[in-house]
Amino acid sequence: MTRHPERYIGFGFLFLVCSVVAPPVADHVRTRLQLPSGYGAEGDQQRAARIPALVRPAVETLATGAEGNWLRERVEGGAWVYDLHVLKGGRESVIRLDSGGNVIAPAVAEPEPEVSAEAGE
Repeated sequence: MTRHPERYIGFGFLFLVCSVVAPPVADHVRTRLQLPSGYGAEGDQQRAARIPALVRPAVETLATGAEGNWLRERVEGGAWVYDLHVLKGGRESVIRLDSGGNVIAPAVAEPEPEVSAEAGE
């Protein structure tokens, strides 16, 4: 078994260069790093400004005391529908609002008719 001291010297030199160069590069990147618009508090303000005036009070009322909430807007059947996701007490609930700020009742699935065993014979 032979040893190659040149290889160890090369790895040591590479480690030395990386340890000298990495901190200034990381500091430079950290100081220049800026999140694009739409992230953080600025993005929350932009999204809140897009909520229609009739929907905003309903959202504020329904989200009172919530640990967290977010709003998803989409077009359903040619009309804007807003899904308000509210986290209260560790449980998330989804409340659907129309463009007028009124709560849309959840669709109740109709039970499927039961097929008797006699009909299949």
